[in-house]
Amino acid sequence: MHKIKIHHAQLAQNLNVELPASKSISNRLLMLQFTANNNLIINNLSNSEDTLIFASQLSKIRHCSPDSITNINVGNCGAAYRFLCSCLANIKGKWILEGNEQLSHRPIEPLITDLQAVGANVQCLQKYPHPILQIEGKNLNFNNIHVNTSLSSQYLSSILLSLPLVGQDIVVNFEQPTLSQQYVEMTIKLMQQIGIQIVRKENLIFYKHSSFLAPQTVVVEQDWSAAAVWFVWVALSKNAKVQIKGLQKSDIQKDNIIADHVEPFGVKTTYTSQGVAICKISAQQPSQLLLDCANNPDLVPYLAVLCAGSRTPAIFYNVDNLAFKESNRIESMQKNLSLWADIKHDNHCLRLSPTTKSIPQTVEFQTFNDHRMAMAFSALSQKCSQIVINNPNCVKKSYPTFWAELSKKIEIPCKK
Repeated sequence: MHKIKIHHAQLAQNLNVELPASKSISNRLLMLQFTANNNLIINNLSNSEDTLIFASQLSKIRHCSPDSITNINVGNCGAAYRFLCSCLANIKGKWILEGNEQLSHRPIEPLITDLQAVGANVQCLQKYPHPILQIEGKNLNFNNIHVNTSLSSQYLSSILLSLPLVGQDIVVNFEQPTLSQQYVEMTIKLMQQIGIQIVRKENLIFYKHSSFLAPQTVVVEQDWSAAAVWFVWVALSKNAKVQIKGLQKSDIQKDNIIADHVEPFGVKTTYTSQGVAICKISAQQPSQLLLDCANNPDLVPYLAVLCAGSRTPAIFYNVDNLAFKESNRIESMQKNLSLWADIKHDNHCLRLSPTTKSIPQTVEFQTFNDHRMAMAFSALSQKCSQIVINNPNCVKKSYPTFWAELSKKIEIPCKK
């Protein structure tokens, strides 16, 4: 297994790094390019593995024969799996939609149930060792569809991104509260940005169909979810300063709240026309961190590492859906951070209590093939002599150049 070793590390005081474009925005725009506007030009598309897989499978769908059974394999891309489930249910043809073994742990059953309720022919042929769906596409009527969002906001985004295929005005009903609401709002705002008439009023979404959308070009923003790792590196440093090229304040990426979360740890964030500067200006830290994470679950691994590394007690509220990410992130953090903190999961909360355990010379982290685990744990190299990260290449899912960016100022010997 490929491993990376990082010796006791400190970031340079002035480090310039580059980010990938947002894969969440990229994947939604690719879907809208397919369902709503073939003349949509997308600039600065993410180079993440997820987006590359999604783009290739959409191209395959465009060129397939409706008279044959077409196999679509999305690997470990949960967004593509869920988005295409609704999409293919609305396209005449016979489809086999599948993913890899890791994707089998990410639930899709609520979405299938909601689609079947409006007449979709979607069947789960196999759940393990890898998921296989059989879909026979046809014209569906989504009007007044009810969407169960208790496990994932992607179920609702999947329905919304498929609405242009239905060809009529539609009202979508969904549950409240919705986990990760920021991503539903992202979907709606991107649809509005390309000219689709869609509005949300409480738990109802009103879509007005248009048969023509003008050609246009959109530019994908840099990825705030990926940027979070640099905020944590700086927060755990002594006096580092990191400048992130091209990153700007965002109305649709709510993970930019990471800048507020690290401020109590002595971190100052400055926005310029060139990007964002993150600077450690003091050694202060809060007595405790209390955060509602329902809307920002992807930040929890980073913030848990920050609190563990700084020995800061923390309670993260509304974290249950972390069990259904690329790994069971609750268990992953409990196992990997046990030297620094006791982590308990109860009553929808993750409670982190620092320990006084001594840290061995070398600490080894399992990533469970989870990109956010790999990136988050890297920051703890500032708190011990050496860390070993197994399967570091999993970062290609969202931030393929992360290790290269980090190695600009830190020596990272690699061993296979």
